[in-house]
Amino acid sequence: MTTLKEEFDPAPTKPQPTTQFESGALSRLDDWLAEQVSSKRIAGGCIGVMREDQTHVITAGELHLDSGVPVARNTIFRIYSMTKPVTSVAVMMLYERGLLQLDDPLAKYIPAFENMQVAVGGSYPDFVLEPAKTPITIHQLLTHTSGLTYWWDFTRRKERRRRARKKKECEGKKSCTVLFFGTP
Repeated sequence: MTTLKEEFDPAPTKPQPTTQFESGALSRLDDWLAEQVSSKRIAGGCIGVMREDQTHVITAGELHLDSGVPVARNTIFRIYSMTKPVTSVAVMMLYERGLLQLDDPLAKYIPAFENMQVAVGGSYPDFVLEPAKTPITIHQLLTHTSGLTYWWDFTRRKERRRRARKKKECEGKKSCTVLFFGTP
């Protein structure tokens, strides 16, 4: 049984490769991370590679440039906008285990996507819709080609048009009040 201290002590910067890993690949990974740090593209980093019950961990650099605090095996990093890559890795893990196929329809797992419609005309919020010709697939979700969009794309465009109209209404007037709320 390991103690908490043993569990979270920093790993050596260059651990010896295990027999299950190809040592050349691990060496290239070590070199790549070291190059990212030495070229100051990143202050520091930690990469973990797992295969079966073996783990290879590489750490390099510092928490912040010139901080003197080394990146350790247990360093906690903030990850912004990482939902898509993390979800993609999880999906690929399911694929590796044979639990889903990339050409599976999304509706197989989320029935609400069974009868999708696509916009063929009109404008927000009054689109002209028709049934989609093909179902959305897992592959399309991973490659961002499913046709799904963010609702705020449409609301932002509508808001920009409204603001432009209001500004135009105020042109040439001695006094005009235009109130805008939210972000432009």
